[in-house]
Amino acid sequence: MATQSPTMAPTSMPTPAPTLGPAPAPSPAPTNPPMWSGSNMKMTHYWDCNGQGCDATTLQPWDESKYISPVGYGPQDPAEFGGALYGEKMWLTGAASDALSALMGPDDGCCGGDPNDGGIGGCGKCALVQNPESMNPDWTAVVMKKNRCPPWSNGCGAGEPHFDIAAPGFDNLKWSTANVCGLRPGTGFDSQSQSEAVGNWWSECSHTADCAHLCDQLPMNFRKGCKLFASWGWKRGDPDKVKFKAIACPPEFVKHVGSLFGAGGASGAALLDLAADSSRSADAAAGSAPLSLRLDGQSKLAPTLLQVPSSATTDAEVLPHSVEQHLGVQEERSNPQPRASKGFLAKFHNLMQVMLKLDVASSSKPLAKEPEASVEL
Repeated sequence: MATQSPTMAPTSMPTPAPTLGPAPAPSPAPTNPPMWSGSNMKMTHYWDCNGQGCDATTLQPWDESKYISPVGYGPQDPAEFGGALYGEKMWLTGAASDALSALMGPDDGCCGGDPNDGGIGGCGKCALVQNPESMNPDWTAVVMKKNRCPPWSNGCGAGEPHFDIAAPGFDNLKWSTANVCGLRPGTGFDSQSQSEAVGNWWSECSHTADCAHLCDQLPMNFRKGCKLFASWGWKRGDPDKVKFKAIACPPEFVKHVGSLFGAGGASGAALLDLAADSSRSADAAAGSAPLSLRLDGQSKLAPTLLQVPSSATTDAEVLPHSVEQHLGVQEERSNPQPRASKGFLAKFHNLMQVMLKLDVASSSKPLAKEPEASVEL
């Protein structure tokens, strides 16, 4: 009987690789990532010291002389408030177009409201923005609406997202129609011209960061915010490819802005003028002469909260690539809810320290242990 060869398991042949067509071209990186609502927003900048529209109804009774922007509406560093919530480099306020306001939602009770905007809302609400036309295109900023850019203003028409950023020193008097810097008490500025120290940055710098040194022309309280905004490095005054998305405002930002205005006006408005005087004295010749302090006609330095709203008038901007007149409207005033200034005492303490360092003289009670240091009231 023939021996049968053992059955061998068949060796499986390797599966031939399928014939592939030409490799597809790699997809380009999306211009508008899923996190962004759009990438066609325009931004501009201003600081006219006038009040902001979302605060117009807060001032009670109405007093135009107190209708100003608190210094705290300028750019803030999140690191000084416990850190960024979205990785943002700065917190800003500004005037939003109706298209952007509609995206952000109804007014937030934290920070005023505008009953004359047709119900568009957005006051106290925030957006995350990113400017690719800058030296730091990866930076983001959180911007809160405190003013309205009405639809009849250039760049703020139907369907046009626009934010006009409130940045001290970045006004432009050629187009600014509502600048009250140095004209109303409490603005902290000596004059209107001082408020546009960096307003024509493109005439001598390739981007805002190169012109940050111009911020030193501002009163001391405004320099830090001016330099923070300048550090972004905008390459043009009207970037129009800004990415944006409505977000929840960082709670500490809400607390900060909510503490700056109330029925009586801007918190520490009179003290801001004193700080401006102190700044001028230090820049000229620190301690060279006694500094006489006056509180807008007040007979004493009261520890009450001076709180003021801001205006609905947005100004125009001279832009390096195009000239756009950005006009706003002054809104009607009605019934606001005052808010207490939580950070007032700390700011007051800091101001007193500045005054002491300047060796401020007075005929009243001493401010420090040194018998010669006093304040004239």
